[in-house]
Amino acid sequence: MVPSDRKGRKKAEVFYKSLRSPCSWRLINSVLKYTIHYWHYLNTRYSLLTTKCRFPIIAPVSILSTLKVDKKWTLFLDRDGVINLHYPKDYVKTWDEFFFLEGAIDAIVRFSQIFGKIIVVTNQQGVAKGKMTEDTLRNIHLNMLSEIEAAGGRIDSIYAATVMADNDPEGIRKPRIGMALQAQQDFPEIDFAKSLIVGDSISDMQFGRNAGMFTVMLSDREHSDAVESLLVDYKLQRLSDLI
Repeated sequence: MVPSDRKGRKKAEVFYKSLRSPCSWRLINSVLKYTIHYWHYLNTRYSLLTTKCRFPIIAPVSILSTLKVDKKWTLFLDRDGVINLHYPKDYVKTWDEFFFLEGAIDAIVRFSQIFGKIIVVTNQQGVAKGKMTEDTLRNIHLNMLSEIEAAGGRIDSIYAATVMADNDPEGIRKPRIGMALQAQQDFPEIDFAKSLIVGDSISDMQFGRNAGMFTVMLSDREHSDAVESLLVDYKLQRLSDLI
């Protein structure tokens, strides 16, 4: 009788020798390549065929290529946390407090060559709270547009919901779709089924889902909770990752 530990060692030796065989490594390499390509295939098929609910996908291929985005598409962008630095529990109250996020301007320049329309939709209840005035907010946006245009990019229109969250009978603030409907009224060619919303909050994702858009969440978190799984189609770390 061979002791069980000796049996184990013999099996380990046989397994080790089999791994040293070039044929075995070629087989393992082939399996890994097949697995990766099949995962890419499933991810692409999933993102194309499911339009209602879903699990956030960190796409290994370009989202814009997957969706076949062209000049018939519209890009909706949140502002704070997407284009510029977001101050938690505070507002960008002056142009001096406005800082473009890394790569944001270059990304918008690229988007200008791809999308038919680029629209900014932003909640800015700091105006209603007296943290800033309408004129100050307008000045911030004029300066933002000037910087983007100087780099060769464009924003076709900016919509800002300046009312309080608890006083919005017309449904202007996200996650309600008043700003999207206003954009569509101003630009009748906008088709929400051929639109993307890029944001950094759940209200942005709800806004997109309510309007029937594809949703892109900017977040450093790898894992998604149940709410995100229902609302987020794609997850990226920064706006430039959408290119």
